Amino acid sequence: MKTFEALEWLKSNNNPSALASDRFGKTANAIKFVEKLYELGALKVNVIGILDEPGAFLQ
Repeated sequence: MKTFEALEWLKSNNNPSALASDRFGKTANAIKFVEKLYELGALKVNVIGILDEPGAFLQ
């Protein structure tokens, strides 16, 4: 299973709701959440189990 550093993955993702859209809504909200985790002392935040479909969210 692929693992990605969350902030890097979110910032490079073209999907407007890249992570848990039912929780965060827009990708920008997920980015703020991950940045807060780092601010609070997280050493690394990963996302796993990503189902990437090449070109699915190209804009």
